[in-house]
Amino acid sequence: MRDCTLADKMKYYGSYQSVIKEYVIKQTIKRNNIIYGSQAVAEITTQVHLTRKPRDWDILSRNPKRDSAEMIKALNEHFGCEMFNVLYKKRYDAAEKKLVHVYTVKNMSICYPYTEKKCGMSFYTPSTRYSPVRSEREELKQYRTFSEIDYTLLQGNPSYTYVDSEWGRFKVKPLNVIKEHRKDNIDVPEKEYRRDKDKTMISDITRYQKIKQQNQHFAKGQFTVIDPNGRQSVASVKGAIQDKKKRYR
Repeated sequence: MRDCTLADKMKYYGSYQSVIKEYVIKQTIKRNNIIYGSQAVAEITTQVHLTRKPRDWDILSRNPKRDSAEMIKALNEHFGCEMFNVLYKKRYDAAEKKLVHVYTVKNMSICYPYTEKKCGMSFYTPSTRYSPVRSEREELKQYRTFSEIDYTLLQGNPSYTYVDSEWGRFKVKPLNVIKEHRKDNIDVPEKEYRRDKDKTMISDITRYQKIKQQNQHFAKGQFTVIDPNGRQSVASVKGAIQDKKKRYR
């Protein structure tokens, strides 16, 4: 397959979001994977309630190496050139005190100058996001909205819920699980760099859950009452109308 040209890059810039979403969801269904992180929250809440727009996809897979290779093949065939590659990263999880192996599908035309080839796979040298070279950091600013797909190993039987899409039903991590994970991150000193992001996500999920709860009450003819002390209770619309009638008799 040929190398990508400037025209290919311009085509990619204009359509990558919808293309990547379609391929990710289709593969998630095919491989029985689970989407987690901010994209899972976006799919459940339809992004309306999110303060930060998610860019990256986080996927739990039984075979992350195979699925990442499958994804770059599908995307490269879609764009008709060698635009994507798999970057292998080692990530230390400070919360669980263990090393996590991540296979990342990335736009090779952007990342190639900062990687090296080993055994047919690319490796970060160093991670582009934290490049010590000022010119490299400045160059990367224009690519901040570009998406990447991280595949990590799916172990055990984690909890999940289903979300419907035009391509079928797929698995995502439940909101409560994601919310608790973000709360755990806040207490980890090594993850202070993402504390604001985690707090924002917790706030977004909490707001969405409250609105959903209120909508469920309205559907049942109920509404939420907050007393002067801040305590919440659920009242019936029908009961409130009857009480009002009694007062005016």
